[in-house]
Amino acid sequence: MGGSTSPSRAISEKSVTRWSRTKGARATEAGADGVGALPVGAGLSSGWRIAAPSRTIIPELKRRWTGTDAVELSDRSTPNELDLVRSMASRYDAVLAGVFVRASSGSGRLDLAPGSVRLLEQLARDTTRRGQPMAAVVFGNPYVSASMPDVPAMLLTYDFSDLAEESAVKALSGEIPIVGRLPIAIPGLFEVGFGPGR
Repeated sequence: MGGSTSPSRAISEKSVTRWSRTKGARATEAGADGVGALPVGAGLSSGWRIAAPSRTIIPELKRRWTGTDAVELSDRSTPNELDLVRSMASRYDAVLAGVFVRASSGSGRLDLAPGSVRLLEQLARDTTRRGQPMAAVVFGNPYVSASMPDVPAMLLTYDFSDLAEESAVKALSGEIPIVGRLPIAIPGLFEVGFGPGR
């Protein structure tokens, strides 16, 4: 292939879709160097076989923002672990939730564990009250975004590959434009074709 961009990379970068609860919200745009960010990986569980969730996104975030700490949660996280994450969030300049849910998991679940949903919704309310930026990046099943309507901004990648994680970080940092449009409807939130981009 000629050029420096493979077709897979181009598709991955152009498929990133952004939506926000507030018109004109820029919660998905990261700030200056030195920003302390708390990426929270939710929905992680064993049995991914062909993928390793957050293997790429965390190092890529840390490469761009050295004040980044990361916490990974799963459907097996205890209530105490979820409470600890909630209490830590106020110490950071921004909160980013990486949500990993396969479209077909083999586990019978196609959504987040109830405790993870409660945590993300509470983080959304807390960060909004504090004026602290928060966004979620959904890897895999885009319909899971409907379970977190209070999260102020989301990026949907429709995939859980390393390339999708890298594209999400590039979108968050402003290195690539966010031009994706929803190829599906998110019931109760957005219709097919929605995608404000930037």
